[in-house]
Amino acid sequence: MLRGPLRVSDDGNAEFFHIDDGQTLEKTRLPFAEPAGLAFAVETVEHDGYVAAVTRDGRVHVFLHEYRTTFDGGVETRRIVPELSYPYGEQSLLELPTGEVTA
Repeated sequence: MLRGPLRVSDDGNAEFFHIDDGQTLEKTRLPFAEPAGLAFAVETVEHDGYVAAVTRDGRVHVFLHEYRTTFDGGVETRRIVPELSYPYGEQSLLELPTGEVTA
């Protein structure tokens, strides 16, 4: 699996994009972002592809972004398939006691 660029918006969308031209490959709604929205998201340094996201109501989630490359019809048909996974499950790992979180 390859790692690639990912943008996460405060309204809870994860957008995979092509690094050369910024063109969107796929846009996915993060399932845990409702109803509060995201306060912030940070990518880990030591664990490539892992992202910690905190919702405005203090829930902390971890997800992994990867890119799978397929060549179904040869090199000319290369296709990059972005994927999100939740290695620790989709439930929050931690709930911050302060309640409302701001970036």
